Amino acid sequence: MENSNGTIQRYSREISKITNKLKELKNDKIYELTNNRSDGSLYTNAMQLEEYLNDLLIKIETDAPSINEQLREAMNKLHNSND
Repeated sequence: MENSNGTIQRYSREISKITNKLKELKNDKIYELTNNRSDGSLYTNAMQLEEYLNDLLIKIETDAPSINEQLREAMNKLHNSND
């Protein structure tokens, strides 16, 4: 079992997605306030945040590979297939 710092580091990309979404919401980056469709509605942002949190919690609970680990594995496969 990893300590909390290891878990935070392991899932840093997933955590960054959550903190970035929260930062956007704190900065009022929602369609209802900016009229910029790329900001997304409050509902859409809330649904994305819920999805990101659920994804992270399931990965931690099941000890599933992080995005970083998946990317590293894919790069290793690509590198090894070129040898």
